Amino acid sequence: MRLLRVLDLEGTPGLADHHLQHIGKLLHLKYFSIRGCDDIHHLPHSLGNLRQLHTLDVRDTRILKLPKTIIKLRMLTYLRLGRKSIDKKVSYEKLEEKLANSMGNNRLCLLTSGSVMLCAACCAPRHLGYSEDMNRHDVCTVACCARLPAVAKRLDRYGVLAPRGMRKLIGLHTLGVVNVARAVVIQDIKKLTWLRKLAVTGINGRNGENFCSTINNLNRLESLSIRSEGEPGLCECLHWMTSPPENLQSLKLYGNLIKLPRWVQRLQNLVKLNLRSTRLSGHDGDVEVLGRMPNLAILHLLEKSFQGEELSFQIGIFRSLTVLVFGNFGDIKLVKFDQGAMPKLEQLQVRNDWRVSAENGCSGNEVAFSGLDFLPSIKEARL
Repeated sequence: MRLLRVLDLEGTPGLADHHLQHIGKLLHLKYFSIRGCDDIHHLPHSLGNLRQLHTLDVRDTRILKLPKTIIKLRMLTYLRLGRKSIDKKVSYEKLEEKLANSMGNNRLCLLTSGSVMLCAACCAPRHLGYSEDMNRHDVCTVACCARLPAVAKRLDRYGVLAPRGMRKLIGLHTLGVVNVARAVVIQDIKKLTWLRKLAVTGINGRNGENFCSTINNLNRLESLSIRSEGEPGLCECLHWMTSPPENLQSLKLYGNLIKLPRWVQRLQNLVKLNLRSTRLSGHDGDVEVLGRMPNLAILHLLEKSFQGEELSFQIGIFRSLTVLVFGNFGDIKLVKFDQGAMPKLEQLQVRNDWRVSAENGCSGNEVAFSGLDFLPSIKEARL
């Protein structure tokens, strides 16, 4: 086992924190994945012994932060992060608000009571709904390294906290989803000039300018994902971008924008774009800006990406688009395709439980599509 080079534990049921206690003894390990392991909340400090590690995948776990020893892994190329939410419908900020309201809006009372409850949990790990193989150490880890800190720090439910010194991992090609709320993390990322793929969360009005300066410096970047929970979201955070990476091919913007940043129209090599919760206006020219991108082939307009009751695609735009995916339409009741729009569109997909109608004046979870006959290349429509 000590000569093991690949350890893929993805989706292993019952895998808990104490099972990873001796992972640092596998000194020759190059690939390590615990993706989708629901009971993992913490990585041991011995992880820093894996000096040959190239790929670490901890996506869809409960891991809140990386150990400080991660900066010793100088050969690390792919660091794939992203926490699995306790409740996908409730952010930690909302969770704290609900708990605080029940305690008279006293945050100190909330945290004190939370500490008492979590300490009790550590002493009585039975009947907590976790894997039967979890021991007292695992439950303490859940309490001290995941649940209480997340509520106390108002962290979003996706990003993972990174330690100071990530700039030492100069060989990184893939990083994220990482929380960049701390200024030192943004400065560290700025030094990772070999990055090809970056996913971040924690952008706000205070760090937006520094973050944009960092992205301007990452000229090898091909994929960028930016997420900001709640209000004001990404609004007034991204307009500082002056020189977006010329090679950017994939962009995901998740969070309140209202208006598309001007630099987006300069992404001439962009192939894939995902928008969610951006709340753009369908009448402010943003649709036309996106439609003029010469190489845009895949467009995902997910939950609350656009506001208003009508979304129109006019003649002569989206000439390279082949895939169009819709999520929750929100207030949109009519999606209209003019003749000559999207001449190469092959796949049209509507997600979730929305009903598609050919008539205007829809209500509830219904949306009308007009001009489908004007899509000459359509091969597949999942409506």
